[in-house]
Amino acid sequence: MKKCNKCGVEKPFTSEYFVVEKRNRSGLSGMCKECRQGVKDKWKEENRDCINSYSRKWHDKNPDVARMKNQRYKARKRSLPHTLTFEEWQNTLLHFDGCCAYCGSSEKITQEHFVPIYKDGGYTKNNIIPACNSCNDSKGRKDFNEWYSEQLFYDEDRKSKILDFLNGG
Repeated sequence: MKKCNKCGVEKPFTSEYFVVEKRNRSGLSGMCKECRQGVKDKWKEENRDCINSYSRKWHDKNPDVARMKNQRYKARKRSLPHTLTFEEWQNTLLHFDGCCAYCGSSEKITQEHFVPIYKDGGYTKNNIIPACNSCNDSKGRKDFNEWYSEQLFYDEDRKSKILDFLNGG
């Protein structure tokens, strides 16, 4: 048994009640998990503005990484695969010359789910392609074959390039 340094309650001295801290001789922290969480929550509440400011600055400096984290979160929330790495995304951009896979524009490129999330399209190398905002918004939840064939910029070679890429080619 060990008495918590913060609340003074005696609890079994195990990792179930105390946080593992290798720097301590005993291997566990002196504060129980409940108290430690309370201290953390209080610190977060007192420093909310600082945390938000830091977070905004980080997002501004790392827009691609921030976007990927957000996309992985959305996929994870829906229990969809979420394996796309930053390196895979960079390779995807290289494959399409940093341009929209659909129309060829280089304006404001985003990550487009070829198979939409609502149809269980995961955040994977075989489902994410570069698209300009215009194409991404226009396609929305539509099926690629129906949507793409109706576009003024429809191009059979571009269509083959997209399908080959997504099939691992």
